[in-house]
Amino acid sequence: MLAILLVPIVSVTRQWRAEGSWHFLNPVNVFWLAFVYAGVAQPLLSDKEWIAFYGREVFLSTLAMFLVLGIAFAIGYSLTFAQSASRILPDFSKPSQTKVFVAGVLLIALGLLGYYLIIRASGGSKYWLSGPRFNTDYKILSAYVYTLPRVATLGLMILLCHAFSQPKATLYKFAVVGLAIINMLWQAYYGTREGTIMMLVILYGSVFAALRRNPPIWATLMLLPAVTFIFGFIPTYRGDFRDLSFNLTDKPAAIVDRSFGFFSDPDYGSQAPSAYKPDKGPDLWSDFGMAISIAYYVPERVHYDGGYMLLEILTHGIPRKLWDDKIYPESMAWDRFHRITNISTAENFEGLRGGPSPTMVGKYYYIGGWLGLVVGGMFSGFCFRFLWEFLRRQLRYITGVILLVASSGLGGMEMIHPLSWSVFFWVPTVFIPFLVFVWIARDNNAPPEPLDAELEEREPMPIRVAAAVRRVAPSGAFDKRLPNRRSIRQRSK
Repeated sequence: MLAILLVPIVSVTRQWRAEGSWHFLNPVNVFWLAFVYAGVAQPLLSDKEWIAFYGREVFLSTLAMFLVLGIAFAIGYSLTFAQSASRILPDFSKPSQTKVFVAGVLLIALGLLGYYLIIRASGGSKYWLSGPRFNTDYKILSAYVYTLPRVATLGLMILLCHAFSQPKATLYKFAVVGLAIINMLWQAYYGTREGTIMMLVILYGSVFAALRRNPPIWATLMLLPAVTFIFGFIPTYRGDFRDLSFNLTDKPAAIVDRSFGFFSDPDYGSQAPSAYKPDKGPDLWSDFGMAISIAYYVPERVHYDGGYMLLEILTHGIPRKLWDDKIYPESMAWDRFHRITNISTAENFEGLRGGPSPTMVGKYYYIGGWLGLVVGGMFSGFCFRFLWEFLRRQLRYITGVILLVASSGLGGMEMIHPLSWSVFFWVPTVFIPFLVFVWIARDNNAPPEPLDAELEEREPMPIRVAAAVRRVAPSGAFDKRLPNRRSIRQRSK
């Protein structure tokens, strides 16, 4: 476990020294947090149970799988070819501040329209608001309509970044922060951990990203327990969230104790009614639980997938109306796994079994064993370096800051369910629409503001980025985050 923990430490340290700085919103940071949580924290807390359930050999083999994937990911991330490859994507043009503001307002309006359609289809506002999580009718409207409310959160993110990039506008900043807090409370009442945590991270990240500063250490240390608390609080109490009230009867100390105790609750696996969990034993629905289950069953009891599930990338976007007998390669692969292991008995509308997220370790090992871990890890690391090199070139404009905030949590989602959440949700609903937004919001009356030609030719990347962002940042805004140019040159040598 110590070796697994050292992999992200060494990787982040190498990145810090190479770039001359560290950015808290780099998507790879959340990846490493999820990696350590799944590969170190979870097995460490229940090591005896895992060994008793699957045996020491399988337990150690699973830890080795995490170590191999982590090393492969770090190698892929260190490939400098990603820096030049990222230039395939064109840099952003200077945006119009007015267009950025209007885009944020329109997205909030679109999200509210989604809520209106859902409320009308679910029996009216009085009935729906009394318990939106339980009273929503998901059979009447298109699946795309039910995702519209998420757009309001993206609109708030744009307004937060826009507001805090202004030198003054104090009332505007207070108003947007107030809306963000209201939305975060609403997401909690709605009973969605994802929406609540996303809004909290967006509120936290947008403010510091717009100021072009890393947050102080104490603020980051406060964020981690806050996210942990929300993760346990909502599933513990959301059955009581009704009639626009949280209806909490426990004392504050008891609420905190039960919320943090959620992670050690032996009945956590039964959160899903179809979960297979013995009366006494580890949680097979946890991230490490899926990884060690795959290590136990593959390939002796379940054959390698061989990459068949990756065909889902090609078939997922084809409408069922155009393909009557549409296949779902990834769902079929996990259906085969769960029917043999019986870890999950839940079936989707196609009669295919599905269960907990497999993690990057479990999925790539199921695809191709140890070779799958190496190839998949290096490919994922390369993709994150490619994305980061593109993102940090855009930080001179507010549109680049907004996209950075929207991408900051991608690493964690990709670690939990690789090439699924990113390909089927983030790319089509965040990245591509955002590129369209950047094009629409461009300032047609202002010429592009290129990086300094001398720096572009002679200086390494950290200096070029520092110089580009310093030109538009408030005086002293980067003093705590970026070293001066002389120190950067010294490190580069």
